[in-house]
Amino acid sequence: MPPPFQKKRRRPGHQPSKNELKVSRRQLEEQQKAQAGTLAERFPNVQELELETKMETPWGAVLENSKRKIGLTDSLHLDAACLGGCPDGVFPIRAAIERILQEEKESHQGMGICQSSSARDPELPCSTKLLYSVTVRYA
Repeated sequence: MPPPFQKKRRRPGHQPSKNELKVSRRQLEEQQKAQAGTLAERFPNVQELELETKMETPWGAVLENSKRKIGLTDSLHLDAACLGGCPDGVFPIRAAIERILQEEKESHQGMGICQSSSARDPELPCSTKLLYSVTVRYA
């Protein structure tokens, strides 16, 4: 009688587990938050910062709508992850907000379009839109 069939596993060298990847992403995010600094450290003349974001698919469906106040002790790590159909898209809102604060504007509106490759068709960009509005109150 032949032995029962056993599936052979291939071992192509050490691949990080899902948990190891998750831990490394979390550590990277914490490191970026620490490097970004707080609102009071970077821009002491700012009293209050309000950020409103709206993420939409290319067809206009709303993926996320949020409004938050960034306190003086909050980190300026404000980059938003794309919620559209891409694996690693990021909207660099932090750079735009830093530019607004350096120019001492009281309000600003802008839009970003995700250029990461789409999960449906890797040849095309994701094209998810992020609309943002920033309101600042200075001392």
